[in-house]
Amino acid sequence: MSDDATSDTSAAGWRLARLIDGFMMTQMLYVAAKLNIADVLSAGPRSGADIAAKVGAQSQPLTRLLRGLAAEGVLDETGDGRFAARRRASGWRSVRTRPRR
Repeated sequence: MSDDATSDTSAAGWRLARLIDGFMMTQMLYVAAKLNIADVLSAGPRSGADIAAKVGAQSQPLTRLLRGLAAEGVLDETGDGRFAARRRASGWRSVRTRPRR
């Protein structure tokens, strides 16, 4: 295989990986929005198990989802394993307040 063919193959693989990453991120955001994760976190940082109990989800899968959102910068994961909403998460709360003028 020539260097050009190898380069084309790796570029195509990279593009495919980026598409898959985008799909996974939109799915994570969808699940978080459906479970009202931002609403739960509006009261402050919580553990994955606590959030799961509040939204009626299984703890381990939900914690993996929360870690994925933290890896993408949507949430923060604290040193003690709790999750906190970042500013951008306020856009997907079920009840939003109007900004003051």
